[in-house]
Amino acid sequence: MSASTDIRHVVSIAGSVQDSVTDVRLGQALVEIVDGPPEFLARVQTLSNDPAWRRRQLRIDRTTSQADGIFYFVDLPAGAYHLRVSLPGLGSRYGAVDLGPVQVRAGRDADGRVFVARADAALPPTHIAGVVTRGDTLQALADARVRLRGDGTVVATNEEGRYALMKLIAGTPTLEVSATHFVTASRKVSLAPGQGQTVNVVLQPA
Repeated sequence: MSASTDIRHVVSIAGSVQDSVTDVRLGQALVEIVDGPPEFLARVQTLSNDPAWRRRQLRIDRTTSQADGIFYFVDLPAGAYHLRVSLPGLGSRYGAVDLGPVQVRAGRDADGRVFVARADAALPPTHIAGVVTRGDTLQALADARVRLRGDGTVVATNEEGRYALMKLIAGTPTLEVSATHFVTASRKVSLAPGQGQTVNVVLQPA
């Protein structure tokens, strides 16, 4: 009968990923170490000589956030690290964020706890927001319908005339705003990944 070995890994960097506008935690975000101390880079270089390196899901230089947005890296050499956080599974609906330097320390604190470097990321969604007003009184127009042409998602303005379309695909969509007894208005919008555009619209009475 062979004795089992209990292997313990030490968390070096831990953090969370969330939406920068709504603060909702984001799962499946890709967190990559894009730079680090020489000892870490040498380790990556050695491992990357394996032809299967790029296809591996588990690598020392990248991880993904869990469903609750939490991510972590273990057993990193001490030094300064730079991270890049993105959501490639959602295409251009979010922008990427660079974090760093994140300083990893060796040893433990006075209470015997391992030093864990904190790295939280807030990813910017590609979005359009603004206010809809009526042309005759210049007052806010509630319950106006706002959508992108060709997209079935429709949002309604609130009592202050405000609206927001979130997690959009980057490009040059046409924003369309309509309301009962008003002339429908449209605006061409240019969106880059992770960019927010403010588009205020005035609807004229029909």
